[in-house]
Amino acid sequence: AVEDLTFEFFEARRERALAGPRPAAPGAEAFRERLRNEARVLTNGNVDVSAFVGSVVDVALLDEAAAELRRRLGPDVTDAATKILTTGVSGQQLALPLARLMSVPL
Repeated sequence: AVEDLTFEFFEARRERALAGPRPAAPGAEAFRERLRNEARVLTNGNVDVSAFVGSVVDVALLDEAAAELRRRLGPDVTDAATKILTTGVSGQQLALPLARLMSVPL
């Protein structure tokens, strides 16, 4: 059931968090650096990343981010996934390389 998968996913995240900090992956660090240098916080609290995600796309950065997201999700989630859904068009920019890595449709 979906509820079981959701619970197992968050339980696994909690266990990893309790294990202590892990060294940052190169993709995660590159993304953090771009956030620090190019992102803006809007008045509503949302983070605007349109400088590097949007009409201008840093393909290498999104590939690294997708690889890092796949690693963080872990094989239990990535092996069980049958498709990736996004709630908006901008989410497809990260979802596409992730779908390619996971060999599932978007």
